[in-house]
Amino acid sequence: VQVNKSVERVWRECGERVERVWSECGERVEREWRESGARVSERVRESGARVEREWRESGESVEREWRECGASVEREWRECGERVERVWRESGERVEREWSESERESEREWSESGERVERVWS
Repeated sequence: VQVNKSVERVWRECGERVERVWSECGERVEREWRESGARVSERVRESGARVEREWRESGESVEREWRECGASVEREWRECGERVERVWRESGERVEREWSESERESEREWSESGERVERVWS
């Protein structure tokens, strides 16, 4: 039960981080697009060739932002997966250790009980 709660907590935290990264990326892309549009609008009066170049550069800039955002989100998920795996493994090791200790304790108690019964019957 503790293992599941730990894993759920890690996944929830990871999901919140990924959501935050996407939100920040969306804001950056939106800001870049808005600023690009403002720059292009100013240039419309100046030259068609320049406007075309500005739009192309703006598009490339937006694409670059989305690629970087995608890489950030992918990195977050990979790191989250690694953390969940580590928590799961450590929790499993702890459960296994506690189970072994409990087994040894039970064996010792049964052995002591058997010895006491044997002494009483002898």
